[in-house]
Amino acid sequence: GTPGGGPKQRLLDAPLAVDINADSLPLELIPYLTDAVADVHGVTAGRFIVRGTVSHPEMSGSIQISHGSAKIVATGATITNIRGSLRAAKDTIHIDSLVGQARGEVRLWGSLAMKNIREPAFNLSLVADNAEMLRDRRGRVRTDANLTLVGPFRDARLGGRVDITQGVIYVPKPSGQHVISAS
Repeated sequence: GTPGGGPKQRLLDAPLAVDINADSLPLELIPYLTDAVADVHGVTAGRFIVRGTVSHPEMSGSIQISHGSAKIVATGATITNIRGSLRAAKDTIHIDSLVGQARGEVRLWGSLAMKNIREPAFNLSLVADNAEMLRDRRGRVRTDANLTLVGPFRDARLGGRVDITQGVIYVPKPSGQHVISAS
């Protein structure tokens, strides 16, 4: 191999220094980081510091979110009035509480362990109370939910319960194909 592990290893071991001090940083920057959400609005305030290396980050600080809203791309659900706080300690981001409205309350809390920044580990819980979690061409569905997401990114386990409290699901029109009996 290349002495020192090559360019990729040197980049992962390079010193990292990021300081974010914000009194009104717009959340509209988030869709540039992920395509899971769209129409993101709101404000963050706080201080966030990252030191160490890319492969071993050390984080500290806290951020408060207010007046937030976002559309979940996969389901079309829009969550409004998002507010809450996140804090970082060592290699973990703690979501103390993130609450919003989707015609009912949605609450998220837990942590993201970033020991391996390329494969974070989840320990998250989500509770929804009669929240509209599907709103697109497939229908509209409100749910009560109590879910957990635990484990590393590539092997995370989703568990819990979802009850549909109200909804309409649109069934696609037949494609014009005919079913042929095998008997």
